[in-house]
Amino acid sequence: MKAIYNSRILPLEDFNLEIHNRAFCYGDGLFETIVTGPNRINLTHYHTERLTKACALLHIEIPIDAQMLGKMMKELRKANQITGNCRFRLQVWRDSGGLYEPLKTSASYLLTSDATTYPFYGSIDSLGVSENARVTYHQLSFAKTMSAIPYVVAGLERKQSAFDDLIIINEKGDLAEAIVSNLFYMKDSKFYTPHSTSGCIEGTMRAYLLEKMKDQAEQVSLSMDDLKNADAIFLTNAAGIRWVKEFHGKGHQYPAEHLQPYFT
Repeated sequence: MKAIYNSRILPLEDFNLEIHNRAFCYGDGLFETIVTGPNRINLTHYHTERLTKACALLHIEIPIDAQMLGKMMKELRKANQITGNCRFRLQVWRDSGGLYEPLKTSASYLLTSDATTYPFYGSIDSLGVSENARVTYHQLSFAKTMSAIPYVVAGLERKQSAFDDLIIINEKGDLAEAIVSNLFYMKDSKFYTPHSTSGCIEGTMRAYLLEKMKDQAEQVSLSMDDLKNADAIFLTNAAGIRWVKEFHGKGHQYPAEHLQPYFT
């Protein structure tokens, strides 16, 4: 497989990470996961907007823009002979120099790609709540940073549980998100999702739905009682939507007819 490193296409095995890489040493970097292909929603500009906002807060000079990213994804898809759905991972990190206090604002990036058969619509049988992982709201909690320990902790817990996915709560006890997805529920034909101040990552599919749904969707402080009384629960990320069949012993309806108008 080939990758693009700082605008240059090269075999992925030829890419080497230097020992002083700041993402490796300090988590001083960001990443985006972008899924494109037939019948997919184009979320690329949501990804670049989130990345640009995060880079500004970290005082990192963003090395690419939406147009450049779109061009590189086409080039890499062709180089790796991927014709169907494709999952891209863009990693951006500050160039080496300094300790906790960085010396530079310049950045490097790596773009990789893989074919994916992950369907846009799907389902999971059960959803639980993590007992070990917590997220906290801060100025960068909206972004995908290279420090993802809460999600690693939740992922390890899920492997030992009977659930297909776990909800992560914040320090106040509010529900924030799932391990790799944002959380939505439907009640009386209206949609709700944890507020940005819950500490959740502000996912690109979440942003798309909040924009398209307008008055039909609301960001809220989400409690267990809210979710227990929901008519439907679903999870969203860049790859698609997952309907939750059962939560806390209660079965839920499939909200496809309510969601379909936003994807036509």
